[in-house]
Formats: sequence, C-alpha cells, structure tokens
Amino acid sequence: MIWSAASPPLYDRPIVRIVTEVSKNLERALTLVRKCKRCTLFRRFVTGKHATDFPRIFALLESSIADMNWLLSLFDPNIGCASREPDLSVPPIAIKDPVISWVWAFIATVEMSLLKNRIEAAHNLALLAQANEKNKRIIIKEGGVPPLLNLLKENWTEAQIVAANALYILSDDQERGSDPGGESGCEISGEVPPGAAGFRRGACGCSKTNSPDVRAVIDELLRVIKESEGPELRIPAIRSIGSLARIFPAREIRVIESLVAQIRSKHRKVAEEAVIALQKFVCEDHFLRSEHSKSIIKLNGVAALKRLIGRESPQAMVLLCYLYDSRPLQRYW
Repeated sequence: MIWSAASPPLYDRPIVRIVTEVSKNLERALTLVRKCKRCTLFRRFVTGKHATDFPRIFALLESSIADMNWLLSLFDPNIGCASREPDLSVPPIAIKDPVISWVWAFIATVEMSLLKNRIEAAHNLALLAQANEKNKRIIIKEGGVPPLLNLLKENWTEAQIVAANALYILSDDQERGSDPGGESGCEISGEVPPGAAGFRRGACGCSKTNSPDVRAVIDELLRVIKESEGPELRIPAIRSIGSLARIFPAREIRVIESLVAQIRSKHRKVAEEAVIALQKFVCEDHFLRSEHSKSIIKLNGVAALKRLIGRESPQAMVLLCYLYDSRPLQRYW
C-alpha cells in the first residue's frame, strides 16, 4: 500500500494502536526465543519450563496477523474505506470493545472515502454518539472531530447537515444530568471539541477556547450560522453553540452577537433555537451570566425578544426573565 501526496489525509489512529501492539507481541516472541537459544526449540517446547509460554505467544502472533490484515483491508485503496463503505468486522485488538474498531472504520471513511460514503459514515458516528456518553468519548479521543469539521466545509448541503448534526451530538454537555459537578474536564486533551462532557465546568473550559482545534470548530459553526440560507444547517449549528455556552469567556462578544442576530430571523424555528441557546449563556448556574446578559442587552437583544413574545414565544419570555433576574441589569427596566 502506497500513500501518495495526492491521496486524502491519512487517518493514523488505528495504525499507531495496532502497530504498537504488534511490536510488543513480536518483542515477547523474540524474548522467548532468546531464552531458548541454548537448546532446540522443540526440546524446550516439549520439556522445558517455557513450554506453556509457546501457545500463548503463538496466540498473540496470530492475533497480530489478524490485526494487520484488518488494518491493511481498511487502508487498501482498492478495497478499503477509500473506495467503499467501512468494514465493520472486529479485529482481535478490539474484541473486548468492538465500538473502537467501528469508530476507527467510520472516522477513516469520513476522512478518506468518497463523499457519499463520508456522509453515511458521519451519520453512523452520530448514531454511535447518541447511544451513550462512552461512545462520545471514544469518538473524540480517536480523533473524530477534525474529519467531521472537514466534511462540514464541503460545498454539499447534505454533507454539511450530517456533519453539523454529528458535531452537535458530540458537543452535547448533558446539562440535564443530576450531578452538575460530576465531571471535571481537566480528563481531556486540547483537541477535544468544546462543549463535550469534559468541558462542562466553565472555569476549566474557558482556557480551552484558545486551542487551534477548538477555535476551528467555533469559527466554522459561526460561519454556518451566518452564511447558510435555510434553517437546515443553521439550527444544528446554533444548538452546538448553545451546548458550548460554558466555555466562552465574557469577551467572546461575536458568539452572543451571532445568536442575537438569529433572534430576528424570518424562520420562526431558527429564532426559537437562538433564544434557547442564549438561555444557556445566562441561566442561573452560569458563572458569567451577568457579563453575557450585558452583552445581549447592548446588542439590542431585548427589543428582538419582545417582538418574539408578541408572536407568543414562551422561550423568549424565559430568556427575558433570565436577563431581568441578573441583578446588575434590573435597572434596564
């Protein structure tokens, strides 16, 4: 298999993991052979103290061969993910947790395959992420966000919708959980997308917005909100920004500005989603609620909310209550 400069970006997570494990198994086999160097291998196998080691080493080597065959099939340009839908067979290295191999296959497809296969694989990643929080963490840890971000940039509406939806699901911080302090988030590397469970606590998350990977996700979501014509793309992007509310410092006026602008949207659902997203910036347990509330008021958000209330929007009324309840702002009324 030859990977040229003209090929799509190489997704190397499974390569690193499998090659590392294969190297360990080969080293174990070499160590056993060295122990047996003074006698024939057959004699050591039959009578020596290392006789029981051989079946174990043989099993490890067989697993390594199967892992390498799976890896080669994944990246083969003729039969691998670059030309067809992902292979969901499970290599021995992932036998205890098959989700890892499925995530590898889906991410590799999103990164390297034809557009129709990339879209389908992104949809499957979203389904895995919806299943439980563990799957979300696996997808994030195994590098699933950058390929989804690349797919979001494709000039194809279906691809953008699927990618935005997957990113939104991955960024869901599970604020409905019963234990608001149960996750620390300092469990997470700089490439983790903002708003993932690890960024739940605002104090820890704010420092992450300077990460290049985090900035790239935020910038792309804001671009989609601003430039997309229909609600199909804007709504998932708005929801994602709302899920990230706890990571933004008070100086991130552009995020608030983008959401306030959407309150004035001619699409009722877009306006409602923008209001719901802003609620997360000024809710009672947000430690920057006062600063974000000031930003909303300075951007003439109150007038836009009153217009929505006139159109019988309960969510707009909730947001207004949050703004009023922020004590430094009560004098506005």
